[in-house]
Amino acid sequence: MQKYVLKFWNTEDIPHEAKILTAVTSIRWIGWGFAESLIPVLLYSFGHTFAEAGLLRSTYDIAFIIALPLVGVLADKTHRATTLVLIGLLLYLFCGVAYLLAGIMSAVVFIVLARGINGVAYAFDAVGRNTCVRRHTP
Repeated sequence: MQKYVLKFWNTEDIPHEAKILTAVTSIRWIGWGFAESLIPVLLYSFGHTFAEAGLLRSTYDIAFIIALPLVGVLADKTHRATTLVLIGLLLYLFCGVAYLLAGIMSAVVFIVLARGINGVAYAFDAVGRNTCVRRHTP
């Protein structure tokens, strides 16, 4: 049992890229997790009905579905998958600014923009993370 526990916690077998990617993803998910619970309330306050809030929420899914094949092609062409993750993280900054502007100005266009950027950013993030892990781990 002792050998199994020590082997389980041995991180020498894990590639350096996977360790960094895990740390960055953990930090992003912790930070984004606080705001994610408030987004449905924000969407409902702009939509005033569940149908309108659902339409605003679907902007994310539509942007994600459109961006996913394009990001996949970029993943095949780029040598470093971490570049895709960095682009996704950079886009999340603009997403946060758009949510902030939507709250300050009470303009639905910023909600649509934020949800669209969020979908594209998650496409970059998810494809980049999965590609990086597949390329660097046995």
